[in-house]
Amino acid sequence: MAENEALLQSNRELKAHNKELSLFNYVASHDLQEPLRKMHTFVKMIADDKDNHISGDSAIYIERILVSASRMQRLIEDLLHYSHVDTLHENGYELSDINIIVQDALTDFNETIKNTRAKVTVTTLPNIKLIPPLVYQVIHNLIGNALKYRNKDEQPILRISYELANREEIAPIEGKHEHADYYKIIIADNGIGFLQEQSELIFEPFQRLHSKDKYEGTGIGLAICKKIMTRHKGYITAQSNPGRGTKFNLYFPV
Repeated sequence: MAENEALLQSNRELKAHNKELSLFNYVASHDLQEPLRKMHTFVKMIADDKDNHISGDSAIYIERILVSASRMQRLIEDLLHYSHVDTLHENGYELSDINIIVQDALTDFNETIKNTRAKVTVTTLPNIKLIPPLVYQVIHNLIGNALKYRNKDEQPILRISYELANREEIAPIEGKHEHADYYKIIIADNGIGFLQEQSELIFEPFQRLHSKDKYEGTGIGLAICKKIMTRHKGYITAQSNPGRGTKFNLYFPV
């Protein structure tokens, strides 16, 4: 009886938590984004009005307002993505072709790949039971990072591959694991990299290794990736060296 009551209490707490998340999503989607959209629209109207005769300094201030509004918009959207991970129901899982998810993500970066003359190679990837929109978000984020944090003086190289990993390989990550084998999706680049001792810090929300003025972003993308992998009872790790690229490993239980 005590166990049943504890289970009922857990279910009530879970429903209350999901209700709070839904309320947050609503507020973030409407009450926070609408004023930002209006501010961006009206300031841009002022900037585009030829009769305003805006001075050089004022034009700079207006541009800074627009940039700040855009950054806030991206931050709200990323926070929505972060909170949305826990709200998808268990029946969202389906056996999916990772090759299709990767190709869909790469399509979004066609222009960047073309403009930077990036070399992209993808090996045959497995079918995995997962929540497609969430894993697409992980793949999309990691590809975007590989192209964004590239070395300016060399051709970007992006490799996406697969291998089977066993429990021993990922034992240092969390210690104890439910599964004996894991699908390991590897996304490697030859970008600017970072210090290996920062490899766990990068998955914390709002942690940035570079100035937001040098590289755009909200500092929450990799935190979303980690949360999504945790949702799949999997793991994400990073291996990197400054100037020598980064390799992200995605572990999905078989």
